[in-house]
Order: sequence, then structure tokens, then C-alpha cells
Amino acid sequence: MRTHEVFLFGQTTILVVAISWAKAGLWSPWAEWFTSATVLGGCLGVLLLRAGERLPFAFPWKPMIPFALFVALAGASMLNPSHNPPSQIPLNLERFEDAALRVPALVPYVGDEFRDIQSRSEVDPGQAISLFYRFRRDFQNKFDRFDSPFEPFIEDYENNLERTHTSWFPSCVTADASMWKRCYPIAILALQAIILWRFMKSRRLIRKLLLMIVLNGALLAIAGTLQKLSYVPGDRVKEIWGLWDAPEPRYFFSSFTYKNHWSAFALLCLGSAASLAWREIRRKGTLAWRQPKLGICLVAALFIGITIPLSGSRSGTFLLIIFLTLLAIFLGWIMTRNFDTSKKRWATFGGTVFVCSLTLGAMVWFGFNLDRETKSEAIGNTLQQWENYQKGS
Repeated sequence: MRTHEVFLFGQTTILVVAISWAKAGLWSPWAEWFTSATVLGGCLGVLLLRAGERLPFAFPWKPMIPFALFVALAGASMLNPSHNPPSQIPLNLERFEDAALRVPALVPYVGDEFRDIQSRSEVDPGQAISLFYRFRRDFQNKFDRFDSPFEPFIEDYENNLERTHTSWFPSCVTADASMWKRCYPIAILALQAIILWRFMKSRRLIRKLLLMIVLNGALLAIAGTLQKLSYVPGDRVKEIWGLWDAPEPRYFFSSFTYKNHWSAFALLCLGSAASLAWREIRRKGTLAWRQPKLGICLVAALFIGITIPLSGSRSGTFLLIIFLTLLAIFLGWIMTRNFDTSKKRWATFGGTVFVCSLTLGAMVWFGFNLDRETKSEAIGNTLQQWENYQKGS
């Protein structure tokens, strides 16, 4: 275990813990600055510590190739935008006024939509463009068959919005700072992953890092559960830790602004907890139950697993059920190794799978029933989508 590996362990732990608690990395712009400083400082620190230990200079050239290709792809796409920024497109007020005189009832609807598009274009041009196309689709579905007078106004805006570009060349929506804002966090975190893969060779430290991620996930799960059960909606209430607003108050969980984002993070933590627990059992057998590490991993996995259905994430719950089913089958197959006859093996396999499925199913059921409102909404949305699917819509 070398000094630069210990330094990298501490740097990664700080990065994971701080970012996950601070609005899951969406606390702009401080999250971007903190992540950049931590990652670049970690890279420099590792290289300096390796030089101090008189280790050969080993820049990760090969793993940097995908990183460099990603940066080149993002840069090339900036040269070939498919749309103009909505903030730079003037509205044809003459056509709008002409349509308003002919169909005044549609003025509030069309005016409010374009007001939202223009206000959003200053913050996120890509989202503003998506808002326009959603409005365009809804407008066509409702009014196109009546040959609405607003159609020329909308078509004129769309023609000015679209930009001639090379279809076979990498492209982006708009060539502005929003493109870099989306690509930069991915690039900087990819650099952190490359440095970890290249310079952290100690398996013991890797296991400790995974354990820190699991413990951090468990603390977030506990805090998120308490927050979920005690949350009272209000106009002046800041949903995330009382510090930040959530874009949609119904769908946030813990420090994450959206429930599906939390479920993805929780499943990663759950997989890490299961792998660490299985390693303890495989290496130490029954003695592992006397060690604190196995118990910590199992308790953490329990808390984390419960929060996935509690958050209301249907896709996360579906993936959780698949994960737990595969885990039950795997444990059942492992238990068959202790018996010689096929009859005993099948009986052991079936019994193990049944007990594991019952236990894990109880965890999912408990998570769903902790908050009845979230459960009712998830079931209602699923039934509504199934009805729409049957109707062909």
C-alpha cells in the first residue's frame, strides 16, 4: 500500500461523499468547481507523490484514448449545431397579431407557451427547444385539422430555429455554453475513473473504498427516509435538506432531485454491499457472521433496498426485483454444493430460493407501504399507462 494510493483513496472518498450530499452534484456552480478542483488536484497529487516515492513516471496513455476521443467528439459537434439558440430568434409579431385577431381564444395558450420557451432559453437552450417541439406536437394534435391561423406563426419560428448542418458529422443542439456544461462533468469524472483504474492497485484499499460508498449510501438512505416520512409540502419549503428547492417536489428523494436518479445510485450501492458481503462469507465461512463487516454490509443493503420502492421509482423497483431474484437463485445454487444427491440438491435449491425470495420480497413490500401516497401514485400511473397502451396511445 503506497502513499499515492492512500492519497487517492482519501481524495475519492471526499469527492463521493461531498457530491452525493450536496444536491447530488447539481448545486451549480459550486459543484462543478469543487469537482474540478478535487479531480485535478488528485491527479497532480498522485503524480507528485509517485515522483517522491521515486516511482517511474507512468502517464495513463492508453486509457486516456477514449477520454480524448470524447473531448474531440464534443468539440467537433460544437462546430456543427443543428439549431440556433432560441434567445436569438425574433418572434414574428405581425403574424401573431393577425392570428390573434382571427382566433383570440388561443392567444393565452400560444402566448404562455412561447413565454415559457423564451424565459427558459436564457438558462437552458436545449430544454427550451424541447419545450417548443412538445408544444408544436400538442398544437398539431389539437388544432391542425382546423387549419389554425397560428400555424404560419409557429412554422416561421420553427424555420428560424432549425439550422442547416451536415447530417453525417457529429452534431449538437446549439453551439453555446450549455453543451460544455453537459459534457464537462462527464469528462472530468471520466478522468477521475481513469486515474483510479491506473494508480489504485491495492485490492484492500479498493474494498475499503467500496465500503465507504456503501456506508455513505446507507446514511443517505436513512436521511432520505426520515425526510420522506416527515415532509410537509409548502410554498416556502426547501425540499432537499431545507437548503435547496427540488424541480418537482413529488419526485425528489434524499439529496437527489429525481427518484430515478436516486434508485440508480442506490442499486450501485446495493451491488457493492452484496459483493463485499459475499466475499466475507466466501473467505471466512461461518466465522464471517462474527465479524462486523458482514453485518454492516447486510444492514446497509437493507436500508438502501427499502428506499428504492419508497422513492416511488417504478423502474428502480423493477430492477431491484430482478437483482434480488438473481441473488436468490445464486444463493440457492451455492447451497447445492453441500449435498451429493440430486434430490437433496433440488430440495435445498428450492428451499433457499423460497426463503430468500420471501425475505427480499418482504423488504420491497415494506418499502412500498412506508408511504401510502407514493404507493398509490406509482400504482395509479402504471395502470393509466397500461390503459393508454391498450388504447394505442
